[in-house]
Amino acid sequence: MTYETYRDLITAALTAESEEMFIAEQGWADWMDEYGGDTDRLVSDMRNIYKVAHMTVRDLISASGMTKAAFSRRFLIHLRTVENWVYGIHPCPIYVRMMIADLLGIVAVERR
Repeated sequence: MTYETYRDLITAALTAESEEMFIAEQGWADWMDEYGGDTDRLVSDMRNIYKVAHMTVRDLISASGMTKAAFSRRFLIHLRTVENWVYGIHPCPIYVRMMIADLLGIVAVERR
């Protein structure tokens, strides 16, 4: 899947009512042909995209196994900023969450 397709799917996942609706609303698109009929892998990737799109910074920290302080050091983000994101004082931009998820290896979708 191209990075552009991945970006579009993240955007769609954020506005979908549920994981099931997100998957169902995609229909069959040309990019799905690269799965060669492996619908199990396709659905698994779509579920992963939906899950990652809805992860909070708290979820990312938990998945990383790090403390907030270690997380802030690892990604060179001020601890106060991380805390503000975790406590909902300020929203963390989706592109930052996606980059962190990618760097943590949480995104299990092949992209090119």
